[in-house]
Amino acid sequence: MTLTWDELSSHEALREEHEQRALQDRGYGPANYKAKLRLFDAPPDTKPRITFYHDHNVWCPFCETLWLYLEEKRIPYKAVTVNKEPHGKEGGSSPEELNYWRMGASGVPGFQIDGGKLHSGADLMTIEAEFRENPLIPVYANEPAAERWHEMEELSEAFNWCGFLRQNIRGPVLDSNPYKQFAQKMDRLDQALQSHGGPWLCGERFTILDVQAARDGGRAAGLLPYFKGVKVRRNPRWPHIEKWFVAMEGRPSFKAISGDFYTHFSATPLQVPFLCGPKHPDSDKISAMMDGSDGVSWTLPLPEDDGTLLEPINSLGVSSSQARAEAAERVIHNHRGLVGFAARGVKDAHAKEAGSRDPEYAKTYGKQVPPTQSGAEVCTTNLGPKYGGKDELVAAPEVTSDILLRHTVSVLLNGPSEKAKAAVAADRLSAGDSKAMLSYVRDRISVPRDMSGPAARQLRAHLNWVIAAVEGADVHTSTTSARPIDSARSVCAC
Repeated sequence: MTLTWDELSSHEALREEHEQRALQDRGYGPANYKAKLRLFDAPPDTKPRITFYHDHNVWCPFCETLWLYLEEKRIPYKAVTVNKEPHGKEGGSSPEELNYWRMGASGVPGFQIDGGKLHSGADLMTIEAEFRENPLIPVYANEPAAERWHEMEELSEAFNWCGFLRQNIRGPVLDSNPYKQFAQKMDRLDQALQSHGGPWLCGERFTILDVQAARDGGRAAGLLPYFKGVKVRRNPRWPHIEKWFVAMEGRPSFKAISGDFYTHFSATPLQVPFLCGPKHPDSDKISAMMDGSDGVSWTLPLPEDDGTLLEPINSLGVSSSQARAEAAERVIHNHRGLVGFAARGVKDAHAKEAGSRDPEYAKTYGKQVPPTQSGAEVCTTNLGPKYGGKDELVAAPEVTSDILLRHTVSVLLNGPSEKAKAAVAADRLSAGDSKAMLSYVRDRISVPRDMSGPAARQLRAHLNWVIAAVEGADVHTSTTSARPIDSARSVCAC
């Protein structure tokens, strides 16, 4: 019998995750997208001087820069998520959001100091001048970092992927002029990092330049392999750039804030389709590994990172068991919203449409990007009344998705087994509907909005395992024949 949500939540493997969430709710612990308060080492009664406004989905690269900067400075701040439209797509905006637009904001991010003037998120020097702790610019003119500043500021623009990515390249990518121009800039950056010993752009000193480069570097590493077949990470041509990436991944702030490759190449075409250009045939093999369509990369057992994985995970320092526990806790915490979200896979017509939802991009390049990333959050609580609602599960798709998600969490916590397969088979679920719902969730897991990259990797693979287990049971009943759930036992409030 499928375990209830209460039983799953009480699993010993989740103790640390529950403790961490409790810390985050009080403003402490590691960074988290949903945290409304960050106090760092300040006492609990501290009133933050900074209010930080950022996008709901954490797709905005400039929001990432300001967020990473505040985390590195360790300045207490209050965080407010903002719909990019004044009234949002998933429900009405909060009073704080509406006030943000009334202050004259033209977009995100933004910040206020002591409730005063609204500043652009790019105005980091205003914060640097006001808050002298943990300086992220060279303090003295004779510092080695100061001497290298202007050179490295220019060279770090090598990560600017836009010009290369938008090109419609004919013939082999590596023979094209756009690639050669990109590679020459990367060569110069790599050589400069080698000459001063790194690991940071200005040498031994971590600076704002590293914060800003993280924004473009992470996206270049995810977008260029998928669309053009060009590896940025673990490319032997740029070993010192790889050392910079590894050093960044050793910083707690970056671990919590950086997106994964899948999120970058899925979400970016939805935001700036005119920058992504067509997908080149040279990327087909690599892109299949990145979006799981190779049948291996998102399948259990997941390959270990022996130094050759396309997307490195070793330097993040997260074990497989920790990643599984994180994924399980995120699903459990918002299971009621997620049950309704998964049901979209069979209820909504657009769920079956793959590719970009931008008509101009689709018209020009075809539906070549992954299934649409939803504006709703997979494992948080911004789903709106349409997909949340009553605790009692009434509609047949929600009944089925509830069972499927509990099986998924059970396998995350206890491991795949013949016993788990038998439990799945006993529920006599529709293979078609199960695949539609779980793949709908799988393809919309976003990092760091929903969870960390290692946790997302585990959840995608475990969702696929449950899909295969249902298909393996060879039972093709309709959703309406799914075994009813005792809602009093199986549904708990988030």
